[in-house]
Amino acid sequence: LCGAGVAFKLVQALQTRLDGLPDGYEKWLLDLVALGTVCDIVTLADENRANVYWGLEVLKKQRRTGLKALMAVSGIEPETVNARHLGFGLGPRMNAAGRLDTAQHSLDMLTATDGIEALAASEKLEAFNVERRSIQDEIFKQACEQADGMADDRVLVVASEGWNHGVIGIVASKLVETYKKPVFIIGIRGDTATGSARSFGNFSAADAVRAADDIILRGGGHGAAAGVTLETAQIPAFRRRVNEFYDSLNLINQTSFLQPHADVEIKDFAEITEELVEQISRMEPFGNGNPEPILKITHVVVAGVRRMGANGQHVKIALRDASEKTLQVLAFNAPEMFFREPGDEIAAWFQPNINEWNGVRTVEGRLLHVELQRDLKL
Repeated sequence: LCGAGVAFKLVQALQTRLDGLPDGYEKWLLDLVALGTVCDIVTLADENRANVYWGLEVLKKQRRTGLKALMAVSGIEPETVNARHLGFGLGPRMNAAGRLDTAQHSLDMLTATDGIEALAASEKLEAFNVERRSIQDEIFKQACEQADGMADDRVLVVASEGWNHGVIGIVASKLVETYKKPVFIIGIRGDTATGSARSFGNFSAADAVRAADDIILRGGGHGAAAGVTLETAQIPAFRRRVNEFYDSLNLINQTSFLQPHADVEIKDFAEITEELVEQISRMEPFGNGNPEPILKITHVVVAGVRRMGANGQHVKIALRDASEKTLQVLAFNAPEMFFREPGDEIAAWFQPNINEWNGVRTVEGRLLHVELQRDLKL
């Protein structure tokens, strides 16, 4: 259980001994339990899964003025809310306040009872989230400039003065996606520096930190993520140490851990229908421990490509199968390898979904990975 789940169990226990909440009222607290469970990336099994399932049902009948306003600001329709909306819509907006200022702003939203106050609090969270993305994009750009000069490093260690400590963890994850390497990103503040790490596969970020115990001030974490504080002057030595530690492990084929693993391989889009999407949705809530199914189509032709977004960072691709049936797939903040040319023959990994626009519903896909056919044959 996450902290919200433990608090809910405490409420249930207190109800057996104390007066206060009317019988059955505790179920209306499950919206907060669901939000905490998904955003803490807790395994969605057993009681956690039940809490999120029923918490989403509460959100669909939302009584909490603040969350109702935040869903409106986030463009989330209550009747269609799912776990993805919590993890990628509501959660980031609430977390942005704590990253840039104070989490009190999120609490103000949650406790608001007046609609105008709730909307104002939600719009403030939206503004923080927009600012967070802007800061994140700038740090990412600067970090990439450094990383581009470290092509021979197995572990990227990038550092700079003034990088926001509340945002660098997100940037570390983006760098892992971009460079397919473990990453330490360090924000310098005078003589000391604090960093955040993200890793994958058999390279433990926490073990790498421990391998540098004698040159850091403190640090710790787990295999996939860690934190470290060290003297600024020790950053070059730390970079050498974590790369030496990586080499000592003699690891191979680590990038395979970053590739999505298809649950089903298909040869055409004949069965990619609205009915299929509905059947898949019955397995929700999706998340850690219950991932959304991934489909791989083994051979399609790129029929069209459209860049989207202010900086052309998103891509929408029309894929055509052997029977001339076409499916549109979309990727936000897509890596460069997703920007294929019309006529390219590829394999594509995706998750089917429904896009509704102006009352028209179409089946599309969330693009996760592509590989050129010629690369697959090597």
